[in-house]
Amino acid sequence: MQHLRKWNLICFLAAFVLCVGMSAQAAVFNGELTIGDPTFHRPSTNWEPGDPCGPSSTDPPFYYDVYSFTHTGGALRISFSTTGFIPVIIGYAGVCSFNSDRPCDNFVGIFGCGPSDFEWITPQSYPAGDYEIVITSCDTKGTGTYELEATSVSLSVPTTNEWGIIIFVILLAGSAVVMMRKRHPQA
Repeated sequence: MQHLRKWNLICFLAAFVLCVGMSAQAAVFNGELTIGDPTFHRPSTNWEPGDPCGPSSTDPPFYYDVYSFTHTGGALRISFSTTGFIPVIIGYAGVCSFNSDRPCDNFVGIFGCGPSDFEWITPQSYPAGDYEIVITSCDTKGTGTYELEATSVSLSVPTTNEWGIIIFVILLAGSAVVMMRKRHPQA
C-alpha cells in the first residue's frame, strides 16, 4: 500500500511539472510582405493605451498580412524578426475582427516602428479569446520576410524555468534517498 502511495505522489509531481512547463501557448507565423499584398490605412503608431484610435493619412497605404490566433488570457509576449522592413504589429479582438476599410473597429493596440528584431511583453492583460494580428510596416513601401511568435503569458500562474526544474529534481532525489535510508536502516 505504501509503495502505491509513493508512485501516486511521483506521478502527481511529474504531472505538475509538465503542466507548469506547458502553461504558455505560442502561435508562430512566417510570411512575407510583398507588393502584391492588400493595402490599408493603418492606425497611427503614436497611439498610447487609453487614446482613441485614429487611422494614418499616409499615401500610399501600407501592405499587410493578417493572422488569427486564440489567446488563453493574460499578457502577450511578441517575438518578431524581419528582413527588409521595419515592422508594425496591430492587434484586433474577435474572429474576423479586422476590417481594412475600418481599421479602428475592434482595435486593441499597436506596436512598432522600432527595431526589425524585438521581443516585447504587453504591459496590460487581455481576456482569453480569439484575436487577429495584422503585420505591416513602418514605411508604406516596406516589404520583406518575417517570423512572428505570439505567446500567451499568464501573469497569475508562475512558470518553472530550467533552474527551477533542476532544483526540484535535486529536492525530489534527496527526499527519495532519505526515504530509502529510513526504510532500510544501516546496522
